[in-house]
Amino acid sequence: MSDNQETHNVGIDAMLNEPEPEMKTILVVNDNLQTNINGVVTVFKNIERLAFRDGYKIVYMNPSEFPHFDCPGYPDIKLSLPFDIDNKIAKINPDFIHIATEGPLGLATRFYCDKRKIGYNTGYHTKIPEYLQVMYGIP
Repeated sequence: MSDNQETHNVGIDAMLNEPEPEMKTILVVNDNLQTNINGVVTVFKNIERLAFRDGYKIVYMNPSEFPHFDCPGYPDIKLSLPFDIDNKIAKINPDFIHIATEGPLGLATRFYCDKRKIGYNTGYHTKIPEYLQVMYGIP
């Protein structure tokens, strides 16, 4: 074996023994249960696969972790009482936070981040304001 081949093999061995880079954690806060069948849940199930491929782990926070009740007239949506959300977020210690819905969990997460000057992003994935207007006359 030539010197070049030996050096090359040592380099490969060193690369194989290097620890995998730690995955970054994305916290997705969603007022939908993961068992719901709707656009919000479906989008994030698809994103999760791609995120994992690219070195990201998605952790979901949803109503199953809090006391909750059915949204009047829309029982698939659960309205949570986000007690202890501060400790739950701190325990997850995410690298990134995405607020998928602006319900009780989304708003509590927004307040948590704003208070601590933690960056987050949010997307608009729903027509809840239109629903509230039609059902209850709430602008």
